Amino acid sequence: MSENVKINNFFKNVISYIEKNPKDEEENSIYESVKIAKKEWQTAQNIFNNVSDPELVDFAIYNMEAAEKKYVYLMKRAKEIKENSNH
Repeated sequence: MSENVKINNFFKNVISYIEKNPKDEEENSIYESVKIAKKEWQTAQNIFNNVSDPELVDFAIYNMEAAEKKYVYLMKRAKEIKENSNH
């Protein structure tokens, strides 16, 4: 199993847990933020895949990388919240 598939499965499990077990506003908020960030990342990937103007390639790369970093950060926060709520 590739590293990307493992990461994606992990993130799906965290999102699923938070969605099924909302304990407080923080969990609900992070869950919504993760969903939005994932859509932003997917949109950025789509723009990158479809950009045809050479002058926009750098922007598309920057935008995609920034969206990915935001998504990964929020997923880490979601994991921390999940782990803290289990204790």
